[in-house]
Amino acid sequence: MISGVTRGSIYIEIIILLFMLTSVCSLVARPEESTSEENMDTNLSLEKLDDQNNPQSKAEVSNPESKRDPFRPFIKLVNEEETGDGSLVPPIKRYELQEFRIAGILWIEGEPRTMIVDPEKNTYYLAVGDEIGNKGGVILEIRNSGILVKETRHYEDLFGEDKVEIRKVVLSFQE
Repeated sequence: MISGVTRGSIYIEIIILLFMLTSVCSLVARPEESTSEENMDTNLSLEKLDDQNNPQSKAEVSNPESKRDPFRPFIKLVNEEETGDGSLVPPIKRYELQEFRIAGILWIEGEPRTMIVDPEKNTYYLAVGDEIGNKGGVILEIRNSGILVKETRHYEDLFGEDKVEIRKVVLSFQE
């Protein structure tokens, strides 16, 4: 078995060897640069001829809009609210749906209402059609065992097409 000191020195030698190989490869791969004025003049005149003969070829090569941005995400959310620190968003729309807790179900004048407590210990009385959560959730139904919420997310996929994802989530009493 190789001791720790010997193994460490082997790793260092391998790193040095790789560094030397990459520096040699970069020197070999470089084209020769000519500094004579004649070569510069001939290169400039050749470029002018190319531009006169085929003006589209230079534009196509240097046009970055024709290529896909490698740093662009595959999915782009369309409905993101840019609020910075989130202080302007009310607490009922600031948190994930799973962070809320149902405290009770009430019947007021024959209409069901749910009593929701957010992580900041604020209490809300919500009815069908009210919004909840940071993903644009809307309460569809209030049952004795919990609530049904529909979350809609708009996003742009890899090919630039607008897509809509609809997710129904049940938020029930925690035992």
